[in-house]
Amino acid sequence: MPKAPALNFSNPPVKSRKGEDKQQPPKGKANRPDRQGKKLVATHLPRAAYTDLRILAAKLATTQAALIEEALTDLMHKYKDHL
Repeated sequence: MPKAPALNFSNPPVKSRKGEDKQQPPKGKANRPDRQGKKLVATHLPRAAYTDLRILAAKLATTQAALIEEALTDLMHKYKDHL
C-alpha cells in the first residue's frame, strides 16, 4: 500500500469551480435581518426565573428576547433621570 502524502499547509487554496464564486458568510455568522443593528446581551438567571420566562413567552406567543427587551425598556424609563 502506498504511503499517504504528507500534509503541506503551504499549498495555495484550491480554486472554486465556475459558478461557485459567490462569497458566503462563515458558518454561524450568517447575516440575519432580525439581528441588524442589535447587540447580544448574555446573563445568567436563576433556574426559576428562566423557567418563568420561557413559560410566559409561550403563553403570550412571543419570544424570550421580546420579553427581555420590553423589561429593559421599562427599566430604562424607570431610571431615565440617571442616564
